[in-house]
Amino acid sequence: MIRPSLLIVGHGTVDAEGVAEFLAFAERVRDRAHDLEVGAGFIELARPAVSAAVDDLVAGGADDLVAVPLTLLAAGHTKDDIPATLARERLRHPGVRFRYGRDLGVRPELLALVEQRVAAALAGADPAGWAVVLVGRGSTDPDANADLAKIARLYFEGRAHPFVEHSFVS
Repeated sequence: MIRPSLLIVGHGTVDAEGVAEFLAFAERVRDRAHDLEVGAGFIELARPAVSAAVDDLVAGGADDLVAVPLTLLAAGHTKDDIPATLARERLRHPGVRFRYGRDLGVRPELLALVEQRVAAALAGADPAGWAVVLVGRGSTDPDANADLAKIARLYFEGRAHPFVEHSFVS
């Protein structure tokens, strides 16, 4: 069985540091999975575009691609834009199999990361004296917004903070 190739899909940003961090992440994946072909592209705002990453993988011989969105929660881009992009790529590359993974989502590792970040911010202070506000970007997608609320509630459960709430930038 031939191993599929990995296509990491990022949202994209106009911030050069954000683009560099995404591309560095993809390079780390390549370095750690020596026998795995790894491509990386953005759905908007930055280059390389997903289509260019697919073209590069196919030119290198890939005929089975697993696309994974590097997004925290599933909203419009993850549910609509990336699947539409992959549908276009299927038409452009009819001999290639495309599969689609899922967002990172609500996971124990995410809660552990929140706990780690809050502990660092408190710098040893008693958590019982501090409220925590988790701020998300906000979305028109109610599932994504509900997932942020879920993360806040799960973080609150069993911890000493008297108050944990979620909010949105927009």
